[in-house]
Amino acid sequence: MPTYLYSIKAFLLNKHNNLNKKLYILLMVFSTISFILYHAFLSWQPSGLFRLSFDFVLVFAPILAILFKDLFVRKVVSLLAISNYIFITVILIFISIPTNYIVSNNLLHSISSLRYSTLGEFIFENKEANDIKELILKDYSSSEVLKTITKSYLKSGSTVAYIGTDEYFLFGEKMENKINSIIDHRFSVLNQIKNMKFDERYVIIDQRVLDEVSRDLLNKKLLEDNYIQTLVITHKKTGVIWFKVYEKIYQT
Repeated sequence: MPTYLYSIKAFLLNKHNNLNKKLYILLMVFSTISFILYHAFLSWQPSGLFRLSFDFVLVFAPILAILFKDLFVRKVVSLLAISNYIFITVILIFISIPTNYIVSNNLLHSISSLRYSTLGEFIFENKEANDIKELILKDYSSSEVLKTITKSYLKSGSTVAYIGTDEYFLFGEKMENKINSIIDHRFSVLNQIKNMKFDERYVIIDQRVLDEVSRDLLNKKLLEDNYIQTLVITHKKTGVIWFKVYEKIYQT
């Protein structure tokens, strides 16, 4: 944004007649609207704006080009660009490496400690086995939490009714599980819950995507359909319950 404002100042003070001012103003309006819309509609996504950081560069590039007439500016920008690429590369590397490798490897852990921490402690409370575990996992997305649920708490080849996002990580390493996404957020969630009939072995609910009324109604509905709550996952620092897992009791 400071560079953007400086480029506007350079435009206003520009004395070159070969600059198409109408086109430049149009570019400024388009870029500004794009920037505002991206932040307005994608700020709810944990990584939405990061994914678009490269698009922002492309959108604003024509406007910022007016600054590159000075050699000094070109040198500074080149240095910043190289630093930025290194920074983004480090981030992408740590996004792709599983947390357990980062925690167990001294070198990776030392490098990771230099950046803003994206790790969180999660409490896995297995109510059926009366067991509690604390695990360090990435907390900017649900991927590692869901992987842990799938690997450690679900029986292979199961059917799972799921409410939430990132359901890909529930399929299992060999894609052996069947996942049914049971909520369409385009319509009334309460009405959908009232008409639900569950027959899957497991029901996994991301508690963060439902309001309190919907959670209570769904819990009552599951108890009526012979489900018991077997697992609760809580973010230790915030105390927020992320997931609840229910398993069906088949009567013999």
